[in-house]
Amino acid sequence: MPSPGAGSDISPQDARDLLNKWMNESTKVQGLLVASNGFRAQVLGTVFPFPNGAVSVVLDRKPPLTTFFEFKPGLAAQLRYGDDRAFPAGLTEEVAGAPTLSSTLTFTFSDGSVVALFEVVDWE
Repeated sequence: MPSPGAGSDISPQDARDLLNKWMNESTKVQGLLVASNGFRAQVLGTVFPFPNGAVSVVLDRKPPLTTFFEFKPGLAAQLRYGDDRAFPAGLTEEVAGAPTLSSTLTFTFSDGSVVALFEVVDWE
């Protein structure tokens, strides 16, 4: 299993509650998917429920859904939450146009794949 990174373990119920909050409030997130084979994908959007317990990060909720990725939080082997203390000082300021992030919810799967959802506070 990969390094747990920054943050603290979070219960499945607390993770579901946070995902539901983000869905209900249409909170903008930056979703990062890192597959066990090294494939990476990143989408800026909102969290959207999909059938069968899956959720996705969707750029635009209007059909057709052209930019998104989908995952099943219930299959995660480890859940972690971190607030803005989890981000190294000055990291986002070094990248022009980078978002200001306030928290992260990370799902690590048994095959080593990771999905991280970063709550976006400000986007320049």
